[in-house]
Amino acid sequence: VDVSASMGRGGRLEMVREGLARFSASLGSSDRLSLIAFSDHAEILLENASRADEASIRRRIASLAPQAATNLGEALRLASETALAIPIEAGAAKRIVLITDDATGDLPEAIVVRLASLAAQTARNGAALEILDLSGRPEADRRFELLALAGDGQLRTIDGAAAVDFTMREILEQRPLKIAASASLTVEFNPRTVEKYRLLGHEADDVAGLVAGSLSTDLLAGQSATALYELKLFPGGGDGVGFAELVWRGPATGRGNRVRQRISRLQFATS
Repeated sequence: VDVSASMGRGGRLEMVREGLARFSASLGSSDRLSLIAFSDHAEILLENASRADEASIRRRIASLAPQAATNLGEALRLASETALAIPIEAGAAKRIVLITDDATGDLPEAIVVRLASLAAQTARNGAALEILDLSGRPEADRRFELLALAGDGQLRTIDGAAAVDFTMREILEQRPLKIAASASLTVEFNPRTVEKYRLLGHEADDVAGLVAGSLSTDLLAGQSATALYELKLFPGGGDGVGFAELVWRGPATGRGNRVRQRISRLQFATS
């Protein structure tokens, strides 16, 4: 994790701390996590920690704070040595994840090429390099692309704590976690059955905005949204209270999908 001075701007390091704290809760029993912070020097904060070390992991993540300049070369060298020194079981995978806003800075081209060579050698020895770019640049940094390509990984643009969390989980699980793109939920009430209604509240999570009826968002595996409505029903107004409709696109195919679920009085008011 880059902890140079620039990471203190725009809440970047705060989103990293929050995202990594969420991610640490998803570690499985056989997963291991090492954490290196780097500015003008690199330091190992955690090495080969497991889910049983959750309290220590969270403390170390919370301790990340902006410092001075950036020494990407020392960081990648230390990350490579740390990753390759840890034995793993057959079938397991290692990944080095570089989280930064501009770790290559004004590095000369020759230095970037040497770092790419290090990333390539480390990847051949079993630890690919993934890069999470927090810079907010509209176009990908060519130097980042070179490092990720050499390290047999990907360059990904990150724009919030939730993105840090789910991207880290995708890297950990080696599979896409997005299960629905541009998902939108609409709730319609039957005016013959419902005299009036109001939205009391909704769960304050990353996808809670769905319940407002005006927002579409991507849904990831394990996410949910909860809304609480108060209804006043007409006496003897019938059984059909309304409908809930979910519309989304398949993330892989782009194909549109639609599910419409009837809401019955008997589901929550038997008299």
